[in-house]
Amino acid sequence: MNNPFEKLENALQEINNHLLELKAYAQQKEINPSNNDEEMGGIELAARVTGLSKSTIYALSSKGAIPYHKAKGGKRIYFFKSELLDWIKRSK
Repeated sequence: MNNPFEKLENALQEINNHLLELKAYAQQKEINPSNNDEEMGGIELAARVTGLSKSTIYALSSKGAIPYHKAKGGKRIYFFKSELLDWIKRSK
């Protein structure tokens, strides 16, 4: 039988993770408010900038071989275009 308190706890944890991700995003925007050229995004941004497949990006991030950010306790990973471009330059 499904425990309703378990479902509630899981839902609260998911909400908390989303809030942490939003907080990290907001803090980054406060650090670079006037930098309109800085693009931040998810796996799609990383794939577009690097020309690599999403699965390759995930593999590189799991090895720590590509620069990415993750909110504490969160599941999503974020990339900054400038960091990806620097990484590409260093890789050559």
